[in-house]
Amino acid sequence: MLTIYEDANFSGKVTKKYFEVKSDKAFSQEDIQLLLSGLMNTEDPRYEIFKNKKEEIVKILPAAQYEAFDKNIKMNTIIKKAYNPDTKTLNTEYFLTETQRKPSEKSRLKKCW
Repeated sequence: MLTIYEDANFSGKVTKKYFEVKSDKAFSQEDIQLLLSGLMNTEDPRYEIFKNKKEEIVKILPAAQYEAFDKNIKMNTIIKKAYNPDTKTLNTEYFLTETQRKPSEKSRLKKCW
């Protein structure tokens, strides 16, 4: 996808539209790759598809890999919200509150650091 890194929001909308049109067909390996390419946080339009189509996705992608990817997306969302690009600082209070509020994310955090 040409715009995946140039305009992630547009890319997400295009991908979402693709899956709306394809809604009645089974997922292929290429579909999963398309869905996961550029999916960086839970605010991305593709994340809704990722969550809603879990059952179909895990027919191709191992469930453990799906769960690891989901945890990573959630952690990326927390980091994105906690980071201020203007000051290049992390809102540690928000970051710790969010990661402690979600036990699965807390264990993921320990693995990352």
